[in-house]
This record gives sequence, C-alpha cells and structure tokens, in this order.
Amino acid sequence: MMDYPPKMLAKGMPGVVNVRLAIDERGNVAGCSIQMPLADPAFEKSTCADLQHALEFEPALDQNGKPVASYWVTLVDFRVD
Repeated sequence: MMDYPPKMLAKGMPGVVNVRLAIDERGNVAGCSIQMPLADPAFEKSTCADLQHALEFEPALDQNGKPVASYWVTLVDFRVD
C-alpha cells in the first residue's frame, strides 16, 4: 500500500510521518496534512499521495444520523529491515 520513496530506500533512511486526512460528508478524502514534520519531505509527499488513493471511508454521522465531515489520524513508520 505505501510506497517507500526510492531515494530514501536507496539510502536506507527510515522515516515517521504523522498524518491527518480530512474526510468529507460523503466519505471521500478531502485533504491531507502532516501533523508533525518528523521526516524528510519525500516521506510526507509519498504518504499523502498513497493514503489519499488507497483508503475508503464511510462518512461519519452526527447524533441524528446525518453524514458529516470528519478526520482520520495515523502514524506511518517507514523502516528498512
């Protein structure tokens, strides 16, 4: 699912990316932001691109069962074993 950035892989560089996806009321990814820059920008760009195209979400619902915008947060850890 996640593509290791080729330049970082060739150097054997690890990276950690804390990312937040904005999810619209239809369950579509509406945006991607890096929460804490902890890695080379190549990791950040790769992570946002991969997550935005690989994940599907059900819309969040408010207390009345109406779809609403929300967000999803994750940490992606790139390692060369």
